[in-house]
Amino acid sequence: MKKIKSILVIVALAVFTFVGCKNETKDVNKETTNETKQVETEQQKNNVVEVQENETTITVKAGSALEYKFKINSGENLTYKWSSTAPLIFDFHGDPEEKDKFPEGYFKSYSKGTSAGEQGTETMPFKGSHGWYWKNSSDSDVKVTLSTKGNYIIIGKIQ
Repeated sequence: MKKIKSILVIVALAVFTFVGCKNETKDVNKETTNETKQVETEQQKNNVVEVQENETTITVKAGSALEYKFKINSGENLTYKWSSTAPLIFDFHGDPEEKDKFPEGYFKSYSKGTSAGEQGTETMPFKGSHGWYWKNSSDSDVKVTLSTKGNYIIIGKIQ
């Protein structure tokens, strides 16, 4: 009888210890998951996080101009194709995020001219906002269809 009581006490202690560890492990996993989410959120705010493909249609009003931008890290590629319903003056360019490392007002043009479309791949030389300036000198609105693939965050239309 004494042996059975001893065995029951040992089993009870083992079960109590196991259940306690299991609950503690769950709490640790919850904390780890929350910490991971916080780190991921910080990365999303400060960095570009995934390769994606997007297509958008933008209207450039008659006699006006606009920009369409992306946040892209240094060394990342942006593959793009745009076409418009009429020729536009354009400038595909980038503005550095760390402005104090560049001369005042610095930006880099990758391509510019007047066209109804362009395509290619550009490797970004610095972290910052990269995209297009389109100017419509005509009397009619012009639609631009822009397809992109790369590791970026969409900033979008800036007027």
